[in-house]
Amino acid sequence: VSYAIRILNAKVVVDVATLTGTQAVATGRKIAALYSSSETLEKLAAQSGKMTGDLCHPLPYMPEFWREHLVSDVADMKNAASRRDNCPSACAAQFIEEHIPAGFGENWIHVDIAGPSAAGDRGTGFGVGLLVGLVDQVDSVGPLVVRSPSQEAGPVVMPVAHQSHVARLVVAPSAPPACITTAPQASAPHVSNERSIVSGTATGGGVDQKRVPYVHNG
Repeated sequence: VSYAIRILNAKVVVDVATLTGTQAVATGRKIAALYSSSETLEKLAAQSGKMTGDLCHPLPYMPEFWREHLVSDVADMKNAASRRDNCPSACAAQFIEEHIPAGFGENWIHVDIAGPSAAGDRGTGFGVGLLVGLVDQVDSVGPLVVRSPSQEAGPVVMPVAHQSHVARLVVAPSAPPACITTAPQASAPHVSNERSIVSGTATGGGVDQKRVPYVHNG
């Protein structure tokens, strides 16, 4: 992923790997696991999975929890989680993200297909349809935006998983600019029970949602 970004100047990176056996425990043998700081990419991947039959579901994006399992006394970091009972599939995905240049994370998504990639001693071809569907939706030339499946289909409403009390982002498919509406409040939103905060970045064609890791002091 680092080579693709630094040398090949990729605008969007999707890595697909049979990375961890525990993926099948996390999301099942028929459903791939997703990991990304971008809820937009997660949504597009999940939609592509439903359209193509290559089903997938996000892992919890909590880098402040997973990094501690990669700490090493003799190396920059471990390449295997120190514990097997704390979402090791997400820890492994975090290991990949640690090699992504700063500022690019919202244009990267990891897909762990360890479970659905095989049936007995044969491969299933899982992931081909998912990638084709995802590429069809992602604009890899400019900033990542969401394209409405149909210009007549109306606005695309971006989900804010577990953050609906913080902000709701709506992307119009045509000329009107994207708008961000927040609930009336006298002070900064209280998110002590949440593990990540969603921020919206308006672009020329839409809004990309980027998760800002919540700093856990406990």
